[in-house]
Amino acid sequence: MSYRTSLTERLIKIVFNLVRRPHSRQELAREFAVNAKTISRDLDALSLEYPIEDKKVGRDVYYQFADSFKLDFPKIEIEEFAVLLLAQESIAGIGITSGNSFYAAHAGSLLDKIRKSLPRSIKEKMDALSKVYGSSSVPSKDFSAHSATIDRLASAAIRQKKVEIRYHGLNSDTLESRVVDPYVVYFDPDGATAQTRCFRRREEPSERLFG
Repeated sequence: MSYRTSLTERLIKIVFNLVRRPHSRQELAREFAVNAKTISRDLDALSLEYPIEDKKVGRDVYYQFADSFKLDFPKIEIEEFAVLLLAQESIAGIGITSGNSFYAAHAGSLLDKIRKSLPRSIKEKMDALSKVYGSSSVPSKDFSAHSATIDRLASAAIRQKKVEIRYHGLNSDTLESRVVDPYVVYFDPDGATAQTRCFRRREEPSERLFG
């Protein structure tokens, strides 16, 4: 996992943690296997967007959301639950439920809760339909061996950074090089494609991907 992707994921998890209950820097540092200074920087960055307060309890300082910060969860109708279940194959197809993804366990528990909330007849119908509607989004190949490369491409797309790639042409074994500006990673039934805006002129990339 790239540094930027790791940082983004950690910031998201810290928000989730603070929503549940106050946490100290030491707790967060242990959970994410970083030092307390790194957590302090993360909290400072999050404080620019969220009302995070600190409170001293004994020797420790705990961080939490201000009382004014509330999460309002919408009421979801049964038809909306059914749509989520219908989309399960498509959700798997974009890779967020892969084994090494932070969201894998949560995606599994989400679908399990949805199944339990729906009548059996609807659940079975949605499960059957999901395989039909989702088939065009699910790749037929296992790209787990290339997860690091895909992760770096996705990270570059999020940060709007160029990368240099080396690849074999479709009709030759010649190793070619090109600077590209990735904007999406797309999985289709025949393979994984990173759709990019390509720059044939030499431009200085922010990262290089070789393979």
